[in-house]
Amino acid sequence: MRRLSLVCLVLICLVWLAGCGSTDDLVVAEVAGKRITGRDLKTAATKLRPYEGTKTKVLWTLIDKELLLLEAYNRGLDTSKAVLTQLKRAKRSQMIRLLKAKLARRIQVSEAEIQQYYRKSGLDKKQEVRARHILVRTRQEAEEILKQLKQGADFAKLAREKSLDRASAEKGGDLGYWEEGTVWGPTAKKVFSMKAGEISEPFKSRWGFHIIEVLDRRPVGLEKQRKAISNRIKHAKVERKFQNYLNNLRDEIKVRIDEQTLALLLHGTSGRGNLSIGDEQRARMLIRYDGKGITLGEYIEWVSKFVPRRRPDLTDSLQVVASLDWFVRSSVLLPEAFRREKIENSNELQSYLKKRKQKLMVTELQRMETEAKVITAEAIREYYENYRDLYVKPPRISVEGV
Repeated sequence: MRRLSLVCLVLICLVWLAGCGSTDDLVVAEVAGKRITGRDLKTAATKLRPYEGTKTKVLWTLIDKELLLLEAYNRGLDTSKAVLTQLKRAKRSQMIRLLKAKLARRIQVSEAEIQQYYRKSGLDKKQEVRARHILVRTRQEAEEILKQLKQGADFAKLAREKSLDRASAEKGGDLGYWEEGTVWGPTAKKVFSMKAGEISEPFKSRWGFHIIEVLDRRPVGLEKQRKAISNRIKHAKVERKFQNYLNNLRDEIKVRIDEQTLALLLHGTSGRGNLSIGDEQRARMLIRYDGKGITLGEYIEWVSKFVPRRRPDLTDSLQVVASLDWFVRSSVLLPEAFRREKIENSNELQSYLKKRKQKLMVTELQRMETEAKVITAEAIREYYENYRDLYVKPPRISVEGV
């Protein structure tokens, strides 16, 4: 893209790029009428690791994003079926998250609950281990280093001189504290199996051969785990409150399954998805609630959208009842909950949908561009036909003895 011809950079951006003063509201770039502010740059920069780019690179990343979005609109991707289908799914998921967030506002976690969870879950026994290591290419090198350590050589000095892991080598091989349950792999497995002061025999990983010394073991303690524990308790409470909310709503609007129509469904099915139910029967009410109803046909249409391996067996009453519960939740209870809690038209949802749609449009544009550059089988065949001489083996003499 000729991005410079489409982008009007504002000179004031140099102030922000130089890191001078408060520039949140300063416009640092403009792309086809869309302004990029200092605040936008700071927000984008916080999502990147420190080494991933300068402020200038972050700015160009945002500019490129706006240019891609502009091209996506030019191609009509805002009305693309692929984009709108994904957006519909994202909308439902986000509405559920917003509903749960609204229920969560009135939920508190007490100190007593945190203490009880800490003890009952065994987190009071959770350990963290501080270790250091030396990484070399061969077992022979590792065994020679271990021999020196047993003779009293300084571990940190050998790590600085010999270890291939230069990040830890500069610190004498120190890996810092590792918390149980947060680090995996052969090195972590070895570390957590050792006692303080113990030095391991050489062992192999994908990186080479390691020698590890455990420097310290200690309980992780409550304070380091307090936030995670509180979040787990709150999450469980939110899920219970969410389910209770839907159950109470179900009772309030008097959701009922028509037993006769259900029996018709079960008896009119000869196998998974093989229905012998006519249009008149499909028009019968299967679910009634609050003076409204859902027909058997609507339920069958909902079921048909599932991939075969996830589709309920309509001859199995247990599977049908379970799927009906999910259908009622999806088609009746959640829409009613969204209406009552004013989720549908909330600013939070509209803001999310706008950003999500734009992201999906850019992703779809990138997919289209990638597919356009894929070499097809026809192109390979055409190339082969045009350059057959390149694919002819040179003549060879075959000699057989008799």
